[in-house]
Amino acid sequence: MKKLIFSLVFFAIASITFAQDVQLGKQGFAAFQIDPAGYDSLLNKTREDTGVCKLVRKNELDKYCYERCLRLAKIFMENPDAYQLDFESANSTFHKQAHLGFAKIENAHNSFGNNPKVKKADAINNGYNRSPGHYEARINPKWKNYGTCTIVINFVGLNTDYDPSNPTSRKRMPQKFVISYEAFE
Repeated sequence: MKKLIFSLVFFAIASITFAQDVQLGKQGFAAFQIDPAGYDSLLNKTREDTGVCKLVRKNELDKYCYERCLRLAKIFMENPDAYQLDFESANSTFHKQAHLGFAKIENAHNSFGNNPKVKKADAINNGYNRSPGHYEARINPKWKNYGTCTIVINFVGLNTDYDPSNPTSRKRMPQKFVISYEAFE
């Protein structure tokens, strides 16, 4: 319990210090846009390892990614419990909605957890690189620019590890939902 409280306090302080508040218009959710440290270097290292030129970050693509993150955040907020329960399914809300209506070549990533490490750049970068389709988009030599956005939503949600036979197990607990997009041109 002390570890959980410490993690929540640490995350709250880090979010206030290093993040920009995102207004989602719904009570019970606190959202922050973050710029994970080292993300640019990791993306360009992925490209460098394949002999492809570095990408230059473009503000217009950052804005595009921000809009894509907000869209997915609003879908999540419509029914967070259902989103959480179908998260691992191939027919999940994320898989159905993440690229619907795209206007640029984009990669999308999302994760749940109660640990602040879920927002680290290497976790997002490695997630993209493990997916063959995402990886191919990242190393495509015709791209010269990229944009990115990551939003972290704090909420109280279902504990998917809840055990009703354990008196210390909690059905609902503080969670984080991390949504990331990157786009290329």
